[in-house]
Amino acid sequence: MPSILQVKGRWRAQVRRHGQSTSRSFDTRCEAIEWATQVEATWPRQGPSGPHGLRLIGAPRGTGISYRE
Repeated sequence: MPSILQVKGRWRAQVRRHGQSTSRSFDTRCEAIEWATQVEATWPRQGPSGPHGLRLIGAPRGTGISYRE
């Protein structure tokens, strides 16, 4: 879910997911919401447990070794 804040008369949209963050400033709140919604839709939905919802056991995250349901 994006964060929309008013900062010095402008609107800042911030999107965070799985330790990654991106933000951008806009003149109107509507533009900020539209951008944040689009960014959320394009970011991969891979969760912290792995690409298929399987928990990673005994190896660093992202190595693809030893998955368990």
